[in-house]
Amino acid sequence: IKSPFEVPTFPPKTAFEFENCWKELKSDMKSFGEYFAIIEPGNYKALFKDSLSEEMFKSIVLLTEKYYLQTNKPFALQVISNLPNVNRFGLLVMFLEDSIKTAVNNILVDLKQNGLLQDSSLQQLKNK
Repeated sequence: IKSPFEVPTFPPKTAFEFENCWKELKSDMKSFGEYFAIIEPGNYKALFKDSLSEEMFKSIVLLTEKYYLQTNKPFALQVISNLPNVNRFGLLVMFLEDSIKTAVNNILVDLKQNGLLQDSSLQQLKNK
């Protein structure tokens, strides 16, 4: 009998380690949210390097929209502000399906309406 996967309490050291945990946690938004929150947003570029897949990226965007906007708006801002620093971000965004583009827009609108995102910052993020 396999025991339930426990949410790690330390951030991943490599993209491979992140991906293994992501595979176990992605279907449980609360657990994935707890795990992703232990990763310092400023470390996304160093952690993911060129290894952030489209599926992982989409799940992070949806996690930010569906979980962090309800539980931790300041962290949602940190996530959405630091994801553009990841290598391949432009390529990932270029091929996003409409539902994920809508999720990104929902995040930006929510953060702006709640006073966490100023017009100048919003424009900078949209330009990335």
